[in-house]
Amino acid sequence: MGELAAEKGVQVLADVPDMREILWSARVAVDPLRAGAGPQNKVLEGGGIPMVITSVANEGIGAEPGENVLGAGGPEGFAQSVVRFLKDSGLSRRLGEKARRFVEENFTWEKH
Repeated sequence: MGELAAEKGVQVLADVPDMREILWSARVAVDPLRAGAGPQNKVLEGGGIPMVITSVANEGIGAEPGENVLGAGGPEGFAQSVVRFLKDSGLSRRLGEKARRFVEENFTWEKH
């Protein structure tokens, strides 16, 4: 973790009591999950933040890449999607809002 913390613009946090506050202040969130199962709560808790996720992270959620999230077809595609959100605030805002609506419509207590 020391090497990561030494990178310019990187802040490493520990013992965070409520991750939502930090997450909601981000310009883009990522879930580079390569193996797993079921809904990924970190994606559902995004609260309207533009998300870049792998197809594995999306398996239990069913978001539509390009509509609710940006998908990634490997490391290069993942990085390109993150940069795309960082450079295009209009795209970030639109997909973030659509992602929030998608979660609110599909992941309520009543539906599950």
